[in-house]
Amino acid sequence: MCFVGWRCGKYVEKRFHIQYFTYTFVFMEKAFLDSVAVFINEIYQLGFNGGQIDFKKDKFVGAIRDKDSELGKAISIKRNWLDYVIKYRDNLIHRHNLYIGPLPTIPDNMTDPVEQRIYISQEHFYMPINPEDINDKILDRREGEFIKVTYLIEDWLKESNDIFDICLRFFAQKFNLQSTIDAN
Repeated sequence: MCFVGWRCGKYVEKRFHIQYFTYTFVFMEKAFLDSVAVFINEIYQLGFNGGQIDFKKDKFVGAIRDKDSELGKAISIKRNWLDYVIKYRDNLIHRHNLYIGPLPTIPDNMTDPVEQRIYISQEHFYMPINPEDINDKILDRREGEFIKVTYLIEDWLKESNDIFDICLRFFAQKFNLQSTIDAN
């Protein structure tokens, strides 16, 4: 018999796929930001190498601001989100864990294990707003505020698009480029 559905058949498979996708998304988001940072480093000839090229490094962001104050200001406005992505990615790399699953809040009057498994398998998947919240405390209902995985991904996609748009606009200005829309 399976304990409250946490390790049972379809639930485990569903959780694995959602967790795998979410972890991959976090890693790819950080990789995207690293690519943007490398591109900025090259375009503005900032002279940073390797691990120095990172939005979490104040020295790197300061160098961007020194070369192009408007771009530096635009990136600084996104600093909280950039730090958030980095915090999630660092948690996955160094702690190898992040709770992703339904909130462990089975109604008190639901005592049948089969009914509990069905309830859990139909719940939305959440993750902690703070990636450092510890799984054991989450499962014991003692820690954490949560966000739906889909909301977090939607928000990050919007933020990524904003960063990409900001950089493209600044690069176009720097090199006096016009978009193909402007040319037609």
